[in-house]
Amino acid sequence: MKIFNKKKPIKNVINIFNKKNFFQSYLLAEREFTLALGDLKVIPKNSAFEIAKKCNINLYNLNKIEKEIDQTKAPIATLANFISKKCKKKIKGLFTMGQLLII
Repeated sequence: MKIFNKKKPIKNVINIFNKKNFFQSYLLAEREFTLALGDLKVIPKNSAFEIAKKCNINLYNLNKIEKEIDQTKAPIATLANFISKKCKKKIKGLFTMGQLLII
């Protein structure tokens, strides 16, 4: 059996660790946890879907996120706050990682 060790260009490796991908990883965790809570009926399923739709880094201004994180020193809470601002009023309190779950 032959094993092929194809090296990835350094540009591809560095891209894995850029800030956009770093913040997106937090949002993906928030998304999956929120969907799981919806499946378990801890939060309404339609609310979980709306929150999940907002867990995409492309919806947010990366510079604003970085600026707020510099001030708060709390990246997870900051990202949850950004998601909350994009959601309807009745859903704003249903966040999992970044803030306490308030129903």
